[in-house]
Amino acid sequence: MRRWFAAERHQHPRREHCRQWRDQGGVSRLLGVEREIRRRTTAPWLTGNPNPLHLNPRQLFWISAANVWCTKYRNEALKYRILTGKHSPAEFRVRGPFQNTPEFAQDFKCALGTPYNPETRCKVW
Repeated sequence: MRRWFAAERHQHPRREHCRQWRDQGGVSRLLGVEREIRRRTTAPWLTGNPNPLHLNPRQLFWISAANVWCTKYRNEALKYRILTGKHSPAEFRVRGPFQNTPEFAQDFKCALGTPYNPETRCKVW
């Protein structure tokens, strides 16, 4: 019989794999919503409201999407989280979906072959 539960890590590997793909799907949906809002509105905050970092609205979208996962772990806490948590650490819940979304690389002008614009991306849908 196949071992579905990795007892030494307190994780269900298949279920965790599915959660990672949901993060990617969530970013894709958010991007679609952002496009639709920009298409339907001329609100100043979407059309070039000045900001001290000189980021364009699309770059602000990505920062906003990542902000929800902004965390800082002590080394011991991160190790515990990796070994016992249901989800990947927050950094990877941002990094994975953003690396796999070509629009992110376009919006930040990431060179091809860099971490956020890899030559090969994972694609589910």
